[in-house]
Amino acid sequence: MRVWVHALGMMLCYLLTGSAGAAGAQATAPLITLGVPLPLQQGLKATKIRGVKAGQGAQIEVFGEDVKGAVGFRAVIGYDSAKLKFAGFTVTEIIPGLSGLSLPDSARGTVEIGGASVEGTSAVDRGRLGVLRLEVLAGFSDVADVTLKTVTILRPEGRRDFDGIPAWKVSITEFGTGPGPGPAGLASDFDGNGTVDFDDFFAFADVFGAQQGDAKFNAKFDLNKNGSVDFDDFFIFAGDFGKTTK
Repeated sequence: MRVWVHALGMMLCYLLTGSAGAAGAQATAPLITLGVPLPLQQGLKATKIRGVKAGQGAQIEVFGEDVKGAVGFRAVIGYDSAKLKFAGFTVTEIIPGLSGLSLPDSARGTVEIGGASVEGTSAVDRGRLGVLRLEVLAGFSDVADVTLKTVTILRPEGRRDFDGIPAWKVSITEFGTGPGPGPAGLASDFDGNGTVDFDDFFAFADVFGAQQGDAKFNAKFDLNKNGSVDFDDFFIFAGDFGKTTK
């Protein structure tokens, strides 16, 4: 219990303030991540797309962290080509004049995405670099993972390759409903006092990790109704933290 309270508390601090406190070390290398935006929750990203059926499409956003001054990027993304098909990639304007490219290899289940600009460099540290589109193939079942493999950041002074990046993936699954967790309003006000506060946080931390059928499972803490109190529920709670009905 104490471990979960501490870990979730540190994450809540990071999500609300953008840092983990004075002891947190600033990132020294550019980072690209994958995610699915949570509606109405600025800056929070989910890592699951739920309730997907064969024939449907799935969109995954590619985010850049600490990319100020970059003129381009390249990322290699892996996917299960028996379940998913590459459908396109579109870049955004985080880097002015960025022209996007994509090189899918269905035999290997990879796609290289990226782009470069001759018009300027990124003026911001973080933001959306582009959107990856995938098609769910016939016969899809269970789950398919989309995984970030390697990253290259292009700057005027040269390029830097990052092969030893932390594993980062988005899971596309047929289980659950909807394209990912949505806002829960004030369902996060577990004690009903009109404010989503630390009392609600401690109550949530006490049941974190519980699944349907467990003695301590309580459906009101399962904010996205997937049968477990997990990190997706925590991200929804963090988006509600501090809100009030009064």
